[in-house]
Amino acid sequence: MEEPLSIDETAAAVLRRIVAARESIEQAKGAIMLAYGLDPTQAFAVLRTASQETNHKVRHVAADVVAVLPNLGTPRCSLESVRAHLDHVLYGVSDDSPTT
Repeated sequence: MEEPLSIDETAAAVLRRIVAARESIEQAKGAIMLAYGLDPTQAFAVLRTASQETNHKVRHVAADVVAVLPNLGTPRCSLESVRAHLDHVLYGVSDDSPTT
């Protein structure tokens, strides 16, 4: 049987999770700022809105944004392409969606 974690060990584990979530949120904000020309507050508002609309936590939306970033780092990837990928991740919008 495993020994329960001490209060210090538990606090350290929680702190590691918080830092990891914060890192992905900051990375996602940076990508959104670059792609859409927003400031940090506006970029976080985009994450928050996507979170509310998809019923996912902000940290999960941010992780999804960060997960697509390596695929966007090719020389042929235009800013429009980056925006289209982020639109898809954030809002489920794609280029071939019908407009209303």
